[in-house]
Amino acid sequence: MSQATKEWVLNAGEELRFEVSFKNTIEVRLKSGYAEYFGAELGREAVYRLSGENGAIFSWQGCTLAITGTCESAYVADETPMDAYTNVHMALQQLRIQARNEQNPNAAPRVMIVGPEDSGKTCIARILCNYAVRMDERPMFASLDPMEALTTMPCTVSVQRVSTVIGMESGFMGFASASSHGVAETPLVWQFGHSQPERNVGLFNTLIDRMATSLERRAKVEDSYAGIIVDTHGFNDTTNTTIEHAIQALRINTLLVVGNERMYSVYSQRLGSHLTVLKLVRSGGTVDRSAT
Repeated sequence: MSQATKEWVLNAGEELRFEVSFKNTIEVRLKSGYAEYFGAELGREAVYRLSGENGAIFSWQGCTLAITGTCESAYVADETPMDAYTNVHMALQQLRIQARNEQNPNAAPRVMIVGPEDSGKTCIARILCNYAVRMDERPMFASLDPMEALTTMPCTVSVQRVSTVIGMESGFMGFASASSHGVAETPLVWQFGHSQPERNVGLFNTLIDRMATSLERRAKVEDSYAGIIVDTHGFNDTTNTTIEHAIQALRINTLLVVGNERMYSVYSQRLGSHLTVLKLVRSGGTVDRSAT
């Protein structure tokens, strides 16, 4: 039995937000116009299959999409934070250009994204990585959320270079495939053994120190002007210690605080003289992850 197909028309600056359960699979096709999925451009008439996904397809110029299959929810939103995310990307790109012109890798953007659980931190990291790659940059991406473990197995922390766009179907796990530079971008992974940093703060901080050392070694033999984008675990009073340790160990110079006024105020007062602290709104499309 064939599944129903519904067309969605997006005006410029709108996005289609949808939720698909793991029990269902949808097919997404761009029929006309231009659209992107967390910074990755969709190919015209290409078919993308998604399952167990909460996502948003954004269009700068307007487009028509066709979706086949059943979504838990789907709607068009005309208020999105994409302008703010793009402004952040442009500021980071200027830092990369300046670092290259001055031949000073230390001036490259070293960005950390912090905020409560389910505030859209990973989506922002994905957008910033994809926009950088589309500018022919190859930033490093670090995942400090052992629960999510985007690029490898759970209960780990990892870092790797992003050489290709993070695709709609493959996601972060697609990093292990061959890049446009002809090699597989294999992540560096450290086993933590817990899903929450507070289960062993000392060990977690030690692993971050080892990650920082590995990054410094790579910077001596590789182009490091593209900088690093760091995704973190959900913020609470207990994990504040691990976040501040990571800021120092990874020499973060730009801190993006998502969806938490108090957190932004605290970090601005405490760290504002040493790094740039920016506040970003939580996207209306973010949803709480199921505990099941």
